[in-house]
Amino acid sequence: MISLSWVIWLVAIFAFPLSQDSSTKDFSKDSVSNLTQATNIQLNAATEVLEIPENKVDWSLNRKLSSENLTTFEEFSTSNNVIPTQHERWRNHYHLGLDSQFKKVVYHRFGTYPEQSVIDLNEVHKVSIQEKIRFVQVGKEKRYILDFLALQFHFKDRMHSPKTIEIYDGLLFTSLAGEKGIAEKWQRILESHL
Repeated sequence: MISLSWVIWLVAIFAFPLSQDSSTKDFSKDSVSNLTQATNIQLNAATEVLEIPENKVDWSLNRKLSSENLTTFEEFSTSNNVIPTQHERWRNHYHLGLDSQFKKVVYHRFGTYPEQSVIDLNEVHKVSIQEKIRFVQVGKEKRYILDFLALQFHFKDRMHSPKTIEIYDGLLFTSLAGEKGIAEKWQRILESHL
């Protein structure tokens, strides 16, 4: 299998030939520098010509991770006697489920810092949305950037500290992909089961 970098290199070489006269054999510092710059320009042009979206590069790895994550979530749920009647996965990084019969929430975050949690809704008083927002000045315009989004479970026993489950982390992902809607939807669903 040919890697993407080889394809880009081949397109750069054959689609955009160097404009150097082959009859001259001048290998001075300046000519090598010019040749390097020309090659870099060709590679940049080839990358633009190919227009390969980042999320389309390696589907097989993405599918494999997705099925492994689903299996891990199901194994964790089963080992805790939780059978989710509703569940949702997003970004191939988070999985949240609800066992309506036993009122239990199962959560799984994958990646570098994985987390697995089971929360008994019979012990929960309230579910809220937690956001960490910062404002950035861009010229005359102020933009708000969401750095963190989570569901927070407040327990009936006030000695029990609130439990937070992450919905979005701005350090991992550069933009939102519907996570605010996911958080609001799950807050409504979970609040209705309290």
